[in-house]
Amino acid sequence: MGSIFAFECRYQLRSPLFAIVAAVFFLLGFLVMASESVQVGGVGDNLNLNAAFAIIQIQYTLSILGMFAAVAFVAGSMTRDFEVRTAEIFFATGIGERAFLAGRFLGSTLAATLAVGAGIVGTLAGSLMPWLDAERVGAFSMAPYLFSVWAVLVPNSLVVCALFFSVAALTRSMMAAYVAALGFMITFVVLSAVTDPERVQWLVLADPFGVTAFGEITRYWTVFDRNERVPAFAGTLLYNRVIWLAVALAALAATLALFRFSPGRRQGRRRLARLVGRWRRRERPAPVRADDLPVVKPRQGRRIDVGRLASQIRMDVRGVLRSIPFYVLLAFGMFNVIGAFLGALSQLYGTPVLPVTPVMIRVIDGAFLFVVLIVIVYYAGELVHRERQHRVAGILDATPYPSWIMVLSKVGALWFVIAALLLVVMVTSIVVQALNGYYRFELGLYLTGLFGVMGFYFFLWCVPAVLVQVLSPSKFLGMLAFLLVFIGVQTLPSLGFEHNLYLLSAPNAPYSAMNGWGHFTTPLLAFGSYWLVFTLLLVIAAHLLFPRGELSGWGERLAVARRRFAPGVRVAAAVSALAFAALGGWIFYNTNVLNEYLTRDDRETAQADYEKRFKTFADLPRPQVTDIDLHVELYPERRRLESRGTATLVNDTAAPLEQLHLSVAPALTVEQLDFPGAELEASDERLGYYQYRLAEPLAPGGTAPLTWSLVWANPGFENGGSTTRVVGNGTFVDNTEFMPLPGYDTSRELEDNNVRREHGLPPVQRLPALGDPDWLGASQFQVSRRSAFRATIGTAPDQIAVAPGYLQREWRDGGRRYFEYAMDAPIWPFVSIVSARYEVARDDWNGVALEVFHHPTHDANVAAMLEATKQSLEYFTRAFSPYQYRQFRILEFPGYERFAQSFPNTIPYSEDIGFIADLREDDRIDYVFYVTAHELAHQWWGHQVVGASMQGMTVIVETLAQYSALMVQEQAYGVHQMRRFLNYELDNYLRSRGGELIEELPLMYVENQGYIHYRKGSLVMYALRDYIGEEAINRALRGFIDRHAFQGPPFPTARDLVEAFRAEAGPEHQQLITDLFEKIVLFDLEVADAQAVPAPGGGYDVTLTVQARKLEADGSGRETEVPLDYRLDVGVFPPAGADSDEVDLPPPLVLEKHRIVTGTNELTFHVEDMPERVGIDPYNKMIDRNPEDNLRRL
Repeated sequence: MGSIFAFECRYQLRSPLFAIVAAVFFLLGFLVMASESVQVGGVGDNLNLNAAFAIIQIQYTLSILGMFAAVAFVAGSMTRDFEVRTAEIFFATGIGERAFLAGRFLGSTLAATLAVGAGIVGTLAGSLMPWLDAERVGAFSMAPYLFSVWAVLVPNSLVVCALFFSVAALTRSMMAAYVAALGFMITFVVLSAVTDPERVQWLVLADPFGVTAFGEITRYWTVFDRNERVPAFAGTLLYNRVIWLAVALAALAATLALFRFSPGRRQGRRRLARLVGRWRRRERPAPVRADDLPVVKPRQGRRIDVGRLASQIRMDVRGVLRSIPFYVLLAFGMFNVIGAFLGALSQLYGTPVLPVTPVMIRVIDGAFLFVVLIVIVYYAGELVHRERQHRVAGILDATPYPSWIMVLSKVGALWFVIAALLLVVMVTSIVVQALNGYYRFELGLYLTGLFGVMGFYFFLWCVPAVLVQVLSPSKFLGMLAFLLVFIGVQTLPSLGFEHNLYLLSAPNAPYSAMNGWGHFTTPLLAFGSYWLVFTLLLVIAAHLLFPRGELSGWGERLAVARRRFAPGVRVAAAVSALAFAALGGWIFYNTNVLNEYLTRDDRETAQADYEKRFKTFADLPRPQVTDIDLHVELYPERRRLESRGTATLVNDTAAPLEQLHLSVAPALTVEQLDFPGAELEASDERLGYYQYRLAEPLAPGGTAPLTWSLVWANPGFENGGSTTRVVGNGTFVDNTEFMPLPGYDTSRELEDNNVRREHGLPPVQRLPALGDPDWLGASQFQVSRRSAFRATIGTAPDQIAVAPGYLQREWRDGGRRYFEYAMDAPIWPFVSIVSARYEVARDDWNGVALEVFHHPTHDANVAAMLEATKQSLEYFTRAFSPYQYRQFRILEFPGYERFAQSFPNTIPYSEDIGFIADLREDDRIDYVFYVTAHELAHQWWGHQVVGASMQGMTVIVETLAQYSALMVQEQAYGVHQMRRFLNYELDNYLRSRGGELIEELPLMYVENQGYIHYRKGSLVMYALRDYIGEEAINRALRGFIDRHAFQGPPFPTARDLVEAFRAEAGPEHQQLITDLFEKIVLFDLEVADAQAVPAPGGGYDVTLTVQARKLEADGSGRETEVPLDYRLDVGVFPPAGADSDEVDLPPPLVLEKHRIVTGTNELTFHVEDMPERVGIDPYNKMIDRNPEDNLRRL
């Protein structure tokens, strides 16, 4: 074995393959660390570039990519003797089978490990480069690199090499090993897609690369953890590695048992011998004389060539259909999308969406690129080199057919393979829909979405794949070259080259059931035609360069190409080139002349310029809006918006205003901005900022009208980032998009400190400090007073336009439809306009008109929305204060964005967040109910009461809306479903901490951080309710509303809210409130041991041991243990029902609060019925980073 191992090492380490693979992985590791343009794995914006977490994550990704390189080493090691036909000679020597296998396996595995491991060396080298941002480079440590070697590289290499070495040894086929590797990869992708926080444990062990185990270990790591910590090679990660190494050893053992030194084709040779013998015994026919042969007159012409093309395509397609990889790829494609469906359909809180066709197409689009890329890479090489591989190229090359027939036949066969794959996934998708009880299949949408929009570019990429293979001397080199071309094109946008004129792609074209393909149709057709003509040029190039016969080199090949460049070919090339240039010019005119072409860097620069130029005016006193009279003309078919109006401005300050500064959305064209006596001093139309000097200062308390005329034209089409706000059906715009805003707009500032540093900007201050007296006079909406509001909206004749307020009248004029709305009381100048072709569902609650404006086919959950609205109005009115309006409306808008937003008496609601939720199962979390209740709660928290514009303002608006929705949801669905809901909230909060951009803050100081004011807010308010009682919280909130509802400045703060809670809580809960709102406190609670024994007098005595810790974290997540002395829930639970799972808990036998201190706590209970589980904080009311060990089976 030693000599074979030594020889194999020398052979592999001296091979070009080793040098190429090692160089590629070194460069990948180096570039991902040293360049922002290459991303593998991913580094959070607030992490160090050389964070331990980032280094290990990069190595996991590189080890997965290295699987295919490893196959080349180990499978090549086993098959090369058969390929060069020296196997029989080798097997005739005295080498033993085990020594042969062991030497080949160890030598090739070592080479593969070293080659892929070059990525670790490259990562280390990249981390030391002097040009890296010093602010993002932490202290050097070898620990993550050593972990990457022993926990990632070596185990993954051994597993992969053992499995595919075994496949190659037993099949003696390189292709079989690659097919197995493809299946292995797609299985991994499918497993990753179905990962669910409630059912992840078996996936942790089933993942062959250990990525899921690493993700589970680090899922709740904070920024500090990710920067500094290296996971222990223990627990689930160690179990995963042991299991898969055992699988690898089993595969090797099976190979040792089954492998034999034999040619492996004896049966085939015997059959061939029988056929030859039978032929020899046949009666020989009489020789044929040349004079007896008929005269053959070859026919030429277009019809003949078309027939030849059809015949060649049939032959190539037949070859594909007879190949095993085709069916393997079909199966893999099907299982890949099934896995994607399983993951994607369970979208929010574990509740699936209805499998509507737009969702299914979106899932296929996201999951299918990898499979199609493999198909194109593999079959382009197989088809182009098939004749040479089977040694019949000389015969075919001698036949009188033009080379374009061979080129088009290869492209056509590739198209067939891709079309077959798309057809299979379409049928699979329809089956999934039917199995889920959904039968509205929309076949036309499938055809346009899969074969037109998505598949079109798959088909186009086949042509460069064939051309690269035509130019390549070998199919494997061609595969590598095409992959480099494809990856290079995909990398161009990260280098600043973002125009689709050179990316072989089109702008993203999302589909909406409301708006169809909408305005994206034109750029799809334009770029599709442009790239189709380009591929015609590539076909011509492939025709000219297609190898026929034995050519000595490129000189002779180019000479042949010149001879093939006949007049007909010249005309085709010239026409194609002219069409390509013309289409490119038309596209450029639309994207760069009619519209402004901006790269990501350009947009960031514009944001930075806005701040650099105008931030100095941020604290300038500004007037307030007291009256808005708006007239908006919507032209949905043209995506045009025209806004005219007048707003009365009042000087609420103590000093005269000498200047007026206005911000206008950059997309708007200003036709008129008038203010009496104002002279324009400076303006920047690109950035949308206008500075006026008042001839006569506006005195304190003085008013004056601001008049405007603005146009949002949206001419032609754009290269990308086309607005989805003004569309053909489902326009949704807010006041920032059709009105000028007084003063500097802080929402336009860059928020990523890394990007800010690149532009020479200081670290961002997201909000003023809590309690800053200078900001008590500004509300969350950046204004200090409410405004009267009237609006007239014109729209298409078949649409309904809706704005906040009550409909005053509706009429038609000039083929258009008009609606006039007015509010009967002042509102915050935070308004929206929505227009679409709607059906309207109506209901009533105590005289309040309830309406849901929805797309005609989206009526499944309308009744649920109305019911949630009625229950919420009932609870909020009883618990807090009366609802202030006479109506409440929900307005569906296209699913280009997934949110709902609360405006005065009006809630725009995305089609993708509620209208297609699958609520047919009663045990699912009804997030439609939750979202509806949350947004309705904003009519209290945000419209009745609003906080000062400073830290903690979203506690008043968002956290209280969360609490309100939770109470109604619990009332409707019961306390036990809340554990499932709170599990999701806890998981979301803890996961999100590691992605914090700046620093985590306590809830009371939150700076518009959604994972804090939503997710942590739910947990905090539910825990507070548990300790001080729901009625105590509601009393505090009623008093808070009484003091602050509909009031002007000074506005309340989060501290005022917390003080209201403190006033209702007893002295024993003051520390609890401090921990919940003013600190970042986490708990580590575990039932370490538990047992139940029958009691002498009947029933059971239950004893449990609880280990408890309390931790306090800083903004980066660094934790310090502090003393714990809390009364926490301890519960004993009976056996669960047959339909329950580990998350659902049955009603407890005992649920009591007990004093828990730091360390070990022993508790004893007596219960009458048989217990099954015990738990400390079983309903996850406290924030625990490991809630799974809160429960324990007896």
